[in-house]
Amino acid sequence: MQDVCPAFGNFTGKARIAPNCSMSLRILQITPYYLPDVVFGGPVFSVSSLCEALVKTGARVTVFTVGYDDAASYPRHTTLNGVEVVYFARNAGSPCQVSWQLWQALEK
Repeated sequence: MQDVCPAFGNFTGKARIAPNCSMSLRILQITPYYLPDVVFGGPVFSVSSLCEALVKTGARVTVFTVGYDDAASYPRHTTLNGVEVVYFARNAGSPCQVSWQLWQALEK
C-alpha cells in the first residue's frame, strides 16, 4: 500500500503522513471547558488528552473555549502542552457558557 499525501491513518490506529508530504493536519476543537478549568471534571481531561495526543502525531491543534477568569481580558491566546488555546469572553448560559466572541472568531 502506497502512502498518499496526506494519509491520516491506517487500521492499526497509528497516524501516518507520507515522508515527503509538507502538509500537516489542522484541527479546531471547540469546547466549553479546557485546562486549567479542571473543576468541571472529566471532559476537561478527555479533551486535553485527545488534543495533546494529536499534537504528538504532528497535527496542529487549536482549541476555542470560554474563559472563566473574570479579571482576564479576552480573547486570550496561550499554548498548553503544544496545543494552541484561545479563551473567549463568556456572555450567558449555565452550565455551558455562550461566547459571542467565539462565534465571531468562527466567521473569520
